[in-house]
Amino acid sequence: MFIAALALARIDADVHVYGAGTDLARSERLATRLGVADQLTCHGSASHHRVLRAMRQADAVVLSSRGYETQGLTAYEAVSLGTPVILRDPDISRELPASLRHTATGASVTAFADTLSNFVTDLAHHQHTPAPSDAFLQSALTERAEALYALAATRHRAWAQTGPLPQLPRGGVRHAA
Repeated sequence: MFIAALALARIDADVHVYGAGTDLARSERLATRLGVADQLTCHGSASHHRVLRAMRQADAVVLSSRGYETQGLTAYEAVSLGTPVILRDPDISRELPASLRHTATGASVTAFADTLSNFVTDLAHHQHTPAPSDAFLQSALTERAEALYALAATRHRAWAQTGPLPQLPRGGVRHAA
């Protein structure tokens, strides 16, 4: 998806790809076929520290998948570093600070290409670096988890003071028709 969108967008961009997943060789062949191979540098497997350093130095981190369950972690790391994220997944997008997210308006290659093009145009006109977000730092996540546990404990104590919770009948709950 990303390679096709990059070719369609016709933007001037140097793209650095980290990882050696199963799609790498296929993506390199597609980039050659679509005429954008000269824009790609594939680094292969890299340490987490090296990837974070590259993310911090990048103009953006691009995530082209939709519904891929762990890609949100990459987006959270990017915004924690202050690096904007260009993405297609609206569910992950909703969780990111507005100043650091650039989301395709639809699932199509064209919509993603438009998002890439708009980002590059905006970047050329607005040379400011967004502030990092601490919303996804481990300490902030731990603080939110502790608050959730405290709320659950408070509610449990309140329910315990009003008497035992009702027991479900054997065989589950029956609904009247």
